[in-house]
Amino acid sequence: MAPSKDRQRKLARAKLDRQMARRAVRERKRRRVLAGVGTGLAVVLVALGGAWIGGAFDSKEGTTTEAADICLWSPIDTSKNTDVKDVGTPPTKDLPETGTEAMTITTNQGGPITATLDIASAPCGAASFSYLAGKKFFDGTDCHEILDIGAVHCGDPSGTGQGGPAYTYYDENLPVQPEPSASAATAAKPTVLYPTGTVATIGNPAGTYLLQGLCADHRPGLLDRGPGDRRAGHAGKDRQDSHGDRRRGRQGQAQGEDHHQEPDRRRGHSRGSSLGERAVVSSEETSRRNDVSSIKDRQRAAARARLEKEMAERAASARKRRQRQAIIGSAIAVVVIAGAAVWVFSALKKDDKKSTAGSAATAAGTVACTWTPADATSGGKVKDVGTPPATVPNTGTSVLTLDTNLGPIEATIDLSKAPCTGASYKYLASKKFLDNTKCHRLVNEDSFKVLQCGDPFATGKGYRDTDGTGGPGYTMAEENLPTDTNNPYPAGSIAMANTGQPGSTGSQFFICSEDTQLSANYTLLGTITKGLDLVKTVVKAGDDGAFKASAGGGHPKKELDIKTMTVS
Repeated sequence: MAPSKDRQRKLARAKLDRQMARRAVRERKRRRVLAGVGTGLAVVLVALGGAWIGGAFDSKEGTTTEAADICLWSPIDTSKNTDVKDVGTPPTKDLPETGTEAMTITTNQGGPITATLDIASAPCGAASFSYLAGKKFFDGTDCHEILDIGAVHCGDPSGTGQGGPAYTYYDENLPVQPEPSASAATAAKPTVLYPTGTVATIGNPAGTYLLQGLCADHRPGLLDRGPGDRRAGHAGKDRQDSHGDRRRGRQGQAQGEDHHQEPDRRRGHSRGSSLGERAVVSSEETSRRNDVSSIKDRQRAAARARLEKEMAERAASARKRRQRQAIIGSAIAVVVIAGAAVWVFSALKKDDKKSTAGSAATAAGTVACTWTPADATSGGKVKDVGTPPATVPNTGTSVLTLDTNLGPIEATIDLSKAPCTGASYKYLASKKFLDNTKCHRLVNEDSFKVLQCGDPFATGKGYRDTDGTGGPGYTMAEENLPTDTNNPYPAGSIAMANTGQPGSTGSQFFICSEDTQLSANYTLLGTITKGLDLVKTVVKAGDDGAFKASAGGGHPKKELDIKTMTVS
């Protein structure tokens, strides 16, 4: 007994409900996965933020700087001394502390002057000279002063005796005044602190930094001169010492200040340190330095104290930076976690909204259709033009029009009975899916007279063995199956062909020219309202029997070509 229409609809609805339920389950799983991924990312971001706050990505400044810093270069305010020439500062790290370095001075007086710089005794002085030489600091400058003792003062680009680079550094390798001798004969002979050929740096008066002298057999006191003493210029002319009073005044003041500031120094400002063997200073200056401490160990201890002070300041700055990072990181963590929570909540809540929206759409005169991808392994040919909408109307009617070589054929589709099939045909018509195709099969038997069409590959003149195997890239479930067992497919009916398997309906259809007895397994799409007589003439012309051994019938002897198909 054939199932009733109500039962068919209930079965179709139950099948659709199962499909929708499976889809909902998959969607929930997907959203849960996304929620888990989002939460995991939030945790990772928070962990990275915590590591950042804790300073995991900070460079190890303390250990590296303490081990690598050799010299400290103190900047000079160039606005207060226009004779200063700013070429930057030498590096403070990775400087050599052992060995020697050759210095060559090319002059206008003949052969070059060469000297050996003692890096082990004066690493900062050697580093400074090497850096300034690389900047061509001394190139084209004049030696600006010659003393009676034979010391030549050079290295001031301004030529005033007040110039130098835009930095200073601390004393190093200062000569030590020997203890006074009890012997009168020995005491009468001055001690030579700066032997002939010594290269030394002079920093007095203030501002004349890194001025070097080439000295010959210098003794304490020989650099001291009274106001108005004359000196020989670099051009060989005597000139009044216009800077003498100002230089000596500042020198005395600087000496007094140095006496109180010496314990805080690291390498000592360059005020008479020796790069080769000794340095050029007055006997008073030598005595003052000897009284404070010119011993190399104390100099380095003072330098270490200064470095530790700087490291303490850096540590305080780092603590403040980490506090700012903690505030910023905490704020970012709160925002990320809150955002992830909102996103997870919204994602999970969409399931309920989607179900509600689906129910509302169904109640508003639409139905959900399932378009199953065509089985590519079945041997059929597929013309993929996409799929129709998932939700289609299930009320009203549509008019199917076939413009053929024999004339127009029209049919009415009841969307309340075959909404998905009707929507499929409307979609395929919009894609010109069956334009310029032909009806490829005809069966002309008693109680079985049909003309079959709808293969998108059945085109051109004549017929091919593959005609009847084509369709779209999807199939659909059967609907509106006949309930009249006596006359399931009356004359003028348009029904959908399938492979005999449930859910295999595609694009092929057949038109019944007479009442036809078939099993009620084929969707009734609609009823011919115009052009049935054209179909009957094709059926009456007969077929070639090409399918007699299998499905029955053959190719129509009288061709019916579909020029265009429209659904409105």
